[in-house]
Amino acid sequence: DNISSSTPQSPVSDEDLPDALPPLNIEELRAAAMQQQHTNDEQYVRVDVQQPPPRLRCISANMQKCSYNMTVLLERFRDVDIICVQEPFWGFIKKVVSTKEKGGDDYENTSAHRNFVCLGASEGTRVCTFINKRWAHTAPRVRSLRGACRDVLCTTMNFSTGEFNFVNVYNDSKTQAGVKFLCEQAELLPDMAFMAGDFNIRHEKWDALQRKPGAERRLVTQAESLIALAEVDLMLRLGNDTTTCPVTWISNDHSKREGVLDLV
Repeated sequence: DNISSSTPQSPVSDEDLPDALPPLNIEELRAAAMQQQHTNDEQYVRVDVQQPPPRLRCISANMQKCSYNMTVLLERFRDVDIICVQEPFWGFIKKVVSTKEKGGDDYENTSAHRNFVCLGASEGTRVCTFINKRWAHTAPRVRSLRGACRDVLCTTMNFSTGEFNFVNVYNDSKTQAGVKFLCEQAELLPDMAFMAGDFNIRHEKWDALQRKPGAERRLVTQAESLIALAEVDLMLRLGNDTTTCPVTWISNDHSKREGVLDLV
């Protein structure tokens, strides 16, 4: 009962075939091959073009060595890519098992967060940087600079375009050690994507209050050195809003005026 049917096809006769194939044109074939090669080269170049690193969100803040400040900062900005911290907390975290002390040994460190890996933190340093773990594949690491300064931390990440470097700075208001160190190292510094930190320097370029008559003009030399370092040596531009100059520092001592000390 199962019957299959198909439409018969007409056989091809000799009359349907061409009398002869068209003659080969060697020059046309060579030109077509070269054009195809050129197209392939263009496709290869387009594929090989590296994409720039993605836009990264960065937070920079001075924590005044306070564990509570650190905890709040890390949780509030848990989705940020990079957090540059100056004067981080360092102290007791918990008790750990000890082979000598019955009650255990004190374990000291800085604050931690599940979303971040921390670089550069130690008892002697005054800067540390948190990198979101989503960028673990870029192998973030501390980049060694010639000489040593506990107030300057250079970090390197690897993107398809190459190294992505940035520096986290705490510039002590009394010694100005951070800025001095960077200026001394200017010719040896790698290309920097950005520089952020607590610079403790006032200047009319970023602080509107410094533009008023009678403003204190301390640390003008250091400010000009910082500007030259950023704009000339590192070819960076100031990220702070220089029109409205939002305040970044308010003292607990209300007799001291507010100002702009944190720069990116």
